[in-house]
Amino acid sequence: MHTASNGLLPLSMVGTGQKVRLVEISAGTKLRRRLTELGLTPGVELQVMQDQGGPLLLSIYNSRLAVGRGMAHKIMVELITEQPHTNGKTVGDEAAKKMARGFRFLTQLLIVKG
Repeated sequence: MHTASNGLLPLSMVGTGQKVRLVEISAGTKLRRRLTELGLTPGVELQVMQDQGGPLLLSIYNSRLAVGRGMAHKIMVELITEQPHTNGKTVGDEAAKKMARGFRFLTQLLIVKG
């Protein structure tokens, strides 16, 4: 896996099972807006669950999301190295739970507002 000198790499180059943090989306306004609506925003942590040469299957906010390889190539990420807490949980556990609650609320709000 090759990273740029700034430590970023396209999501399309991340290996299966690897956890990453989204840094930026190098795309036009429409694609950036669509990915934001799906929860892909800078700072979000996600994991590549499946990569068999076609679309990538991602785990984000305890949900699954399929992203085409062309889109994935425009999503710049950094690898996550998690630091364990003294209680055995990782730093990302609590943050992921909080983000998942917020994402569910936002999804419910969008459904209600139509």
